[in-house]
Amino acid sequence: TIHTKSSLTYGDVVLLQQLSDIRSRSKVDISTNFGPFELTTPIVNAPMDTIFSENFGRVLHQNGGLVFVPRNNQIKVLTDLAKTYSDEDINAVYSIGLNDALENSIELEASGAKAILIDIAHGGMKAILEQVEKIKSKTKLTVVAGNISNYQLAVAYKEAGVDVARVGVGGGSVCITRVIAGTGFPTLSGLFECVAAGIPVIADGGIKSPGDAAKALAAGAKYVMMGGAFAGTDETEKLDEKGNFIYQGQASDAYMKRHNVDSNKTAEGVAVKVQGKGSLVSVMNQYKGGIKSAMSYTGAHNLEEFADKAVFVYQSDNAREEGKPHIHRD
Repeated sequence: TIHTKSSLTYGDVVLLQQLSDIRSRSKVDISTNFGPFELTTPIVNAPMDTIFSENFGRVLHQNGGLVFVPRNNQIKVLTDLAKTYSDEDINAVYSIGLNDALENSIELEASGAKAILIDIAHGGMKAILEQVEKIKSKTKLTVVAGNISNYQLAVAYKEAGVDVARVGVGGGSVCITRVIAGTGFPTLSGLFECVAAGIPVIADGGIKSPGDAAKALAAGAKYVMMGGAFAGTDETEKLDEKGNFIYQGQASDAYMKRHNVDSNKTAEGVAVKVQGKGSLVSVMNQYKGGIKSAMSYTGAHNLEEFADKAVFVYQSDNAREEGKPHIHRD
């Protein structure tokens, strides 16, 4: 059975330039809300242990983004951090698994958390929806869940009371789900499907440039989640003895060994060394600038207007190459 008529990723399209009364990208508003949080930018981090650190969270928050704290086998680590971040008024979403999801959610809320992520690679499990309904009935938490990538699952999330859906399967830079499990969905098409279900969406995976982030927001995503873009920034964690920056998927062999995950589980991620990129602030500024530029080309004053006005144009392989630097050098 062929499921979909389209199979689009960010590189398959460009945004159409439109008549605009915006004279400077500084006049563009990229602020947004995320449950109880007011953000000055729609950028969030992937909840990955080689991306997140306490200091990373502080810097991301100070630059207008929303912090996603990775899962931890010891709930006390998360509740202690929730108390610390609450005292500092840092906006954060705390990632948990399915085991003891309700109990962990209650403990996190008591520690000051306002939002949780049920962080499961296969977000289509019915058990997730059951846990969401329990958590929503017992707490006031904003509940994020995922990952999913198609209309039917997005509708199920909305009906179960999920506040925000994390969308993207197999498109992450250190993800090999499509190779190992043969499962996934083209990133942009997945966004179109899930946005059509009428649920707020985080675009997760496949973001290689500020232009990709802009396209995700133009497609209707409310937020853009990035891991690889932040890998190698000064605020991330260095894992090897030589001080090299390491970036690893949460389903990689390296992650599972480090966290004593069941050795019989097949890895669906990889670990790589990455070059240092300097400060997180510089990366954030690059992405915020790219998003604002895209909005000014579209004539959109804010993110809602951006999603409403944006027009996508399909580009050929030759058109894609034309859009890259291509001067001939000796």
